[in-house]
Amino acid sequence: MNYEQKRDALLKKLYNETGITFEITENTNDEVQTIEKLEQLLHHYPSDDNRNFFFQQFLLGQLPKEEIVRGLHRFHVEKGTPVVLFLIAFRQPYTKDTISILSSMSSPGADALIKMDETHIAVIRQLKAVASEEEIYEMVASTTDMLGAEAMISARVAFDHTVEDPELLPQSYQHAYLALEIGSLFFASETVLSYHRLGLEKLIFQLPEAACREFLSDHFANFDFKELDNESRSTIQAFLDNGLSIAETSRALYVHRNTLIYRIDKFEKQTGLDIRKFDDAMICKIGLMIADSMAAFQ
Repeated sequence: MNYEQKRDALLKKLYNETGITFEITENTNDEVQTIEKLEQLLHHYPSDDNRNFFFQQFLLGQLPKEEIVRGLHRFHVEKGTPVVLFLIAFRQPYTKDTISILSSMSSPGADALIKMDETHIAVIRQLKAVASEEEIYEMVASTTDMLGAEAMISARVAFDHTVEDPELLPQSYQHAYLALEIGSLFFASETVLSYHRLGLEKLIFQLPEAACREFLSDHFANFDFKELDNESRSTIQAFLDNGLSIAETSRALYVHRNTLIYRIDKFEKQTGLDIRKFDDAMICKIGLMIADSMAAFQ
């Protein structure tokens, strides 16, 4: 390869890495020095770091429109291609081995691993077709299973719907991040979370504090959920989870039905709510969720 070919190849690489077109109009260096200088410039823009920085800033909503369009094109994420984002949260800061495992599960050219901070990695995956929520769930679940099996790494993953306009990915990131926060509060045992399956928990989590306090004041003026002992709380939760069925809850808790009824009656005396009735059960469920949500932020 002659000087001109090397020079043009390096100038093209600089454009690909930086999005800036470089031209040599004045040059006091000889040919060898010129190639060395261009290689040094490239050294200051390592591909992986540059790619990660762009996607990180993009997902955080910190880039102007023109940079987003240019960057997505440069990193081959084109409009019309279905993409899905999922966000992985680790209990401990991830390591190079974690990145290696995730990279081994990725499709070259189709996946982007973005290091958001020391405990969160976002994955942008380009798909051949729009995936259903069930298909995305299986895809994401395989990631947590692999991390657990290969390296005994505990992680939780949240995801959003597939999008065909990559400029919507910052919204997907916000949804996934919110799903992780809601999941840590209401779904402690779940390792895979879909933003669009959070239901009532998502609504409660986003209520203004004033509205939450008003609800508790209206329905639990003389009662504080902190007064509930563990046995009573687990009983109430099990009764709500089992569709207000005395028989199903008794079997789930391994207690006699009369014991269960006694505990429900005791709660009614404390709060005035008969949770065998649907309306009272809903008030109780919402009250429990609000109390938990407020306690988490105190």
